Amino acid sequence: MLSVVLQPPVAAALYAKATYPYSVPTMAVPGGFNVYNFARKTASDFGWDWGPAFAPSGITAAVELLGFTRAALIGALVHQQLVKVNAAGESAGNRDGSRDSTAGCTTSSSIGSSSSSSTGSHFVLTISAHFLVPEGGDRGTLTV
Repeated sequence: MLSVVLQPPVAAALYAKATYPYSVPTMAVPGGFNVYNFARKTASDFGWDWGPAFAPSGITAAVELLGFTRAALIGALVHQQLVKVNAAGESAGNRDGSRDSTAGCTTSSSIGSSSSSSTGSHFVLTISAHFLVPEGGDRGTLTV
């Protein structure tokens, strides 16, 4: 069974605004809603100087149902960090001022060590992959 649930945009945006930890300034015209920046909708849907505030919801483009039998890669995030190591082999702080616990370690995610001695710097590369996996799992193999 396939179901599509559409949340009322004003109620969802009001809830998001109420639970957001910071104050976010918004503008509203008379009769409009001041929560448009908490919903993925056009600002004019929440009221404009020349039009009504309807805040409609619905499916506005073609819908496609995809089936698959193997895991599908849907996204990846790559994070690269320069780690400086002092003479004691400890992290001397990164370019952004933070410290990294992998300093002095060799892992499969460390790439491009600038030196094999106890001082210098190296890059730590982290790749996070996001997969859609069919019900029952995938018996395929992952090749890196």
